[in-house]
Amino acid sequence: MMHPVDESPSPPSPAAPVTMHDVARVAGVSPQTVSRVLSDHPAVRESTRRHVREVVRRLGYQRNDAASRLARGPRRTAARTSSTGASTRC
Repeated sequence: MMHPVDESPSPPSPAAPVTMHDVARVAGVSPQTVSRVLSDHPAVRESTRRHVREVVRRLGYQRNDAASRLARGPRRTAARTSSTGASTRC
């Protein structure tokens, strides 16, 4: 399957980092597909995976960890204390 590629993407300005949407537009796939490729989701064709990874490499996309954590929402982590007073995570 051929992926339409935007051969002349407008490069992001130096102040604006490359986004997942930029990668999706250039690769000719949806942002959800880019997300799945970056998360190694099994429901992505190998040809699509290779193509998206090449576009990621070419554009220099780097995942924004703070944005990823924000999108996932708060983690609900509980802590408990043992009888010795040591804290352990649940």
